[in-house]
Amino acid sequence: MFGWFCGFACAYSFLNNHAEYRVNKTYFDKLNMLKILFISFYKKRVREFYDAPNKYSLTSYGGYLDLMDYKGQLLQINKQILQESTPAQT
Repeated sequence: MFGWFCGFACAYSFLNNHAEYRVNKTYFDKLNMLKILFISFYKKRVREFYDAPNKYSLTSYGGYLDLMDYKGQLLQINKQILQESTPAQT
């Protein structure tokens, strides 16, 4: 997995939306690496990742969300991921 991501929801969406990771059987390896990265950032174990809103829902792509609404939804998703996570065992 490569790229610049604004949060874990965006990275998780990228992982889910790229079928080549499922075809070449690296999906779960990359998902586990994402979980390890989450632990190193927050010292918490993620219970579940959630997908970010689709970028094509932005009005600039012909969708129905302006940038502020999109960012608001994304912030809520990232907060939910963090709130539902549990302390990591050391």
